[in-house]
Amino acid sequence: MRVEIVHATFDPEEGNNVAFSPAIQVVIPFPGGGDGTGDVVFGTDGLCFIATAAYGSWLDPHVATLRQFRDRWLLTNAPGQSFVDWYYRVSPPLADWIAARDWARALVRGVLAPVVLAIAYPVAAGVMLLLLIALLVFRRRLRPLLSFAIIGGSVRHP
Repeated sequence: MRVEIVHATFDPEEGNNVAFSPAIQVVIPFPGGGDGTGDVVFGTDGLCFIATAAYGSWLDPHVATLRQFRDRWLLTNAPGQSFVDWYYRVSPPLADWIAARDWARALVRGVLAPVVLAIAYPVAAGVMLLLLIALLVFRRRLRPLLSFAIIGGSVRHP
């Protein structure tokens, strides 16, 4: 038995968008198999193993968002393809481990939530990131103002 990663394929039916559909195939040597080579081939449609384990179904909208990001951004360049190849080698056993533990599924959903939101709403995510950076940069300047507001008008210095 061997596992093959079939790379992206161009789909001209998509118009201006290049559609990629990576897949994983499990090939089992079998005389008289259906693909003409004597092998039986089972495949997937490039599942997001960890997200599928965390959300419970490859049909979940969060998983679909991650698949679209993979197809439109990661698979269109060499570094992204390398990452996806690495992910497909490493993630299946990790996904099995996650799927068997409710607490791990919840933790992974929590970690993936900001990623999915940033992919689905990139402008809002950018604004939130800029606000967070500004808050971290100016927090020392804001501290006296916040203590002034909390104490009720008087500023106490230690």
